Amino acid sequence: MTLFSYLPYDCLYVIKQYLPSKFKVILEKNNLVDYIYSFLPLKDKMLINRKFYYQLQSQIIIPYEKEDKLMIELVKKNSMVGVEKYVTREKIERLIKSKKYYFGNRVFLNLFSLLEHLSIHYKYNKIREYLTNLIENKKLIKNKHKNKIYKNIIWN
Repeated sequence: MTLFSYLPYDCLYVIKQYLPSKFKVILEKNNLVDYIYSFLPLKDKMLINRKFYYQLQSQIIIPYEKEDKLMIELVKKNSMVGVEKYVTREKIERLIKSKKYYFGNRVFLNLFSLLEHLSIHYKYNKIREYLTNLIENKKLIKNKHKNKIYKNIIWN
């Protein structure tokens, strides 16, 4: 099967909008749609549908600097599959490493305490249990002293 049969109608409509009127008839041919698809950037190909996302998933590279933001967004959206994928046993030491995170007028001592706070706030018990099980299996201490969350008060 060709790509033409997999594309949703709204994607085909967008492709038709970019073509001149004399080429809109040619769009009915499958080869042209495949040719146009070959020029789409990776991010646009991913967003077409779930099947294309899973095909291109191995090509997606997340920069090291943005992994923290990704983990925060995954917890916010209650994506257990994403949390299991990106919060692995290898990265658990990075979660506990002390670095201040500012979120919602509060200061968290490490990323783990921020993720745990978000899972408590949004009442996502599965994610919270998964995170605590990772810490217990690795036999690490999540907070060396106390569970401290400071309020970030800005004085005028």
